[in-house]
Amino acid sequence: MAMYAVSAMCGRRIDATSRGSIILVGFAVLLGLFTGLRPYDLNPDTPLYTQVLMFAHEGVGNFLKSDAVTSEPLFKLIFGVLGMLPSPRMALVIISLACCGGIAACAAAFSPDRRASVQLAMFAFMMATFSFFNLSTNIIRNGLSMPLFLLAVYYLYKEQPWRVAIFSVLSLLLHYSSAMFMGVALVAWIARNVKLRYFVIALGVVLALAAAGISVVDIPTERFGLPGIYDVIHYYKMDLEYKVGFRPDFAAYNTLLLAAFLILRRYTKSGHELADFLLRTYVLMSCLFFMWFSLLYSDRVGTYSWVLTGILLFYYTRTLRLQWRIAAFVTFVALNGAILLK
Repeated sequence: MAMYAVSAMCGRRIDATSRGSIILVGFAVLLGLFTGLRPYDLNPDTPLYTQVLMFAHEGVGNFLKSDAVTSEPLFKLIFGVLGMLPSPRMALVIISLACCGGIAACAAAFSPDRRASVQLAMFAFMMATFSFFNLSTNIIRNGLSMPLFLLAVYYLYKEQPWRVAIFSVLSLLLHYSSAMFMGVALVAWIARNVKLRYFVIALGVVLALAAAGISVVDIPTERFGLPGIYDVIHYYKMDLEYKVGFRPDFAAYNTLLLAAFLILRRYTKSGHELADFLLRTYVLMSCLFFMWFSLLYSDRVGTYSWVLTGILLFYYTRTLRLQWRIAAFVTFVALNGAILLK
């Protein structure tokens, strides 16, 4: 709220100075410190990561050779280096700063122009999603991988294949699942000239299948010589308590936001080629998310659609009058806050 207030009320002053970007960096640092200084027992993964850092502190060589921690090589290397610090707290702060700084870099990249006030507003929209706090405090592998994934998507739109490859590989080395989501973005890019209504129809079909209890678990992978998806996850279902099955709350959230984007899109006066590409990506990500409801950690899949919502809302409201932009932002914050408090 403070970020958006500064960008809306002090935009001209910020843009008039050559140091306007310092404000963006300052807010990123504040948010990084806020999440990095969280209690160790705030969520399930923070104590686990703390133990991993202590393990790395005992000996980096043994840590890097161990199979007891994540297999993603870049994430393992980062934790090996950070484990050399005197305290796990310092490592958690650095990771949170990297996560928030990465999202700030994405805000600067996705902004329609280079004005600092616009970049700050984009950053405020992106950080307003309820998934941000989870990315920077709990699922920090995703939190570090996500900005790189978003930059890969941005350069995919810009048709700069070398940068797409670099950011995709870095994202993959932090979290292997990003390969699946990069594939979804690539499909959206290939189908960028397909009319949006066909994407909406596809989402409606997938939503109906998900409501009927049909998901990726039912895909007959055995016919292709692959292990059954259910067999792969069945062991973990027995050991972990996690809500699986159709999630009407998440389905309603993604679908209602899509409806809002489609309505707002009609009132956007300027071109929105990037936003339309991201909207197609969002719909396909939502399709994958809905079909993942019957598997563990479906919210991790949903996160890759939720990080796009702030960018989309910014683009589809940026030509509206100021009071309507403020109303849209406040409503977005209230919606995400209600989900966090649920």
